[in-house]
Amino acid sequence: MWRDLIAGSLGAKEALMGRKKESEHQIAKALTAFAKAHMPITPNLISVSIHPHCVVAALQDIIAPAEKNYAEKEKSCRLLEEFYDNIFNAQKRLLEAAVENILGRLIGSSILWVEPKSGDGVIMFTFAG
Repeated sequence: MWRDLIAGSLGAKEALMGRKKESEHQIAKALTAFAKAHMPITPNLISVSIHPHCVVAALQDIIAPAEKNYAEKEKSCRLLEEFYDNIFNAQKRLLEAAVENILGRLIGSSILWVEPKSGDGVIMFTFAG
């Protein structure tokens, strides 16, 4: 009997992990589509991680080499950060809706952080409530 309970518990845990991985994959696809349609970024790699209170997406190599070179000066770096922040904020509700649809949970807020010198970024979605 205990073996059956343990085996059932492990099977349920594996199924839950499989659903989580599938959701992370779907969010990465939604991020890629959003980036192509609404942002001047082209991530080479997107890594999504779902947590109890938020979703974090690490974006690798999202800006052009020319922008990285431009970001070597502090003022230029700040201008690029502001540029990406403004563009994301103007369109983010579309991406939030896609993530809500995938997870079946409301998004309370989201933010994009771009590090122009490295060319990488992070998007974090926090759940409502």
